[in-house]
This record gives sequence, C-alpha cells and structure tokens, in this order.
Amino acid sequence: MRRWKLSTILTLAAALGALGCGKSSSSAVAITISPTIASVITNRTQLFSGLVTGNTNTAITWSVTCETVSKVLATNCGSIDATGLYTAPAIIPSVTISGTPTIAPVVTITGTAQADTSRFSTATLTIVTGISITLTPTAAFVGTGETFLYTATVNNPGCNLTSNPTCEN
Repeated sequence: MRRWKLSTILTLAAALGALGCGKSSSSAVAITISPTIASVITNRTQLFSGLVTGNTNTAITWSVTCETVSKVLATNCGSIDATGLYTAPAIIPSVTISGTPTIAPVVTITGTAQADTSRFSTATLTIVTGISITLTPTAAFVGTGETFLYTATVNNPGCNLTSNPTCEN
C-alpha cells in the first residue's frame, strides 16, 4: 500500500512538473493589425482594425508615434481614438534642424493587446497633402509668336474650409 501511495505522489509530481504550475513565462496572446502600410491625406482619416487571439480579452489600446528626424521628434502628427480611427493633422508634420524645416510625414501606429501589454503590432502611415493641379486643356497647338492661356485648377482634398477658412481649395 505504501508503494502505491508513493508511486501515485511521484506520478502527480511529475505531471505537475511537466505541465508547469503557476503562470507560464510565454504568453499565447497574439495581435495583428490592418492595414500595416497606408497613406492618408491631411485632415482625413484612416481606420485601423486589429485581432487579438489567445485570450478572451480582445481589446486593443491604440497609440501614435511621430517620426524622428536627426534625433528630433516631430510633433502634431495626428491622433487615434479607441476604435482605431486615425485622424491626420491639417498640415504635414515637420521638424526644424539648424534653422531648416524638414518634413516628417511618417507616423507609426501601434496596437497593443490589453490582455498582455507586451504583445503589440505596428503599422506605418505616411501623411500626404493629396494636392493635385490640372491644366486645361491638356494639349494645344500654338503658332510661332502666338500665346495661349491655360487654366490651372488646384484640388486640395485635405482643405477643410469649415475649420480653416483661409485654406485654399
């Protein structure tokens, strides 16, 4: 009978040792976000989505990090809300290095799993103006010594006249 008890205790101890007792050092939580690369026009939005697996808590914390140029961190690079909706700033972010402004249009979007904050996924976002110029007509024949008047139309999709009345569309 003693051998049976000892054998049972040793078997249980071996099973617990193999399975581990307590919290595992590696987490089964994983996160992916989409899209991983995108561009957005100033004053416009981009929706990010995420998927957390390995836990019943599938909530994601979103954050934005501005680009660093020559060790200078850009500011005002937009915002992201709790749903993953990123809103670009009205102008492309820049930094001033030795008196020279340099654009810093790249933003990193990070989605962090709330179930395990050591698990995260990132996306790269580029802020663009989206401004285009159209010449009308696209072609013309002009004789020597003659002149012709083209019409230029500027399209600025990032211009929001409601919030910025001095913006030129």
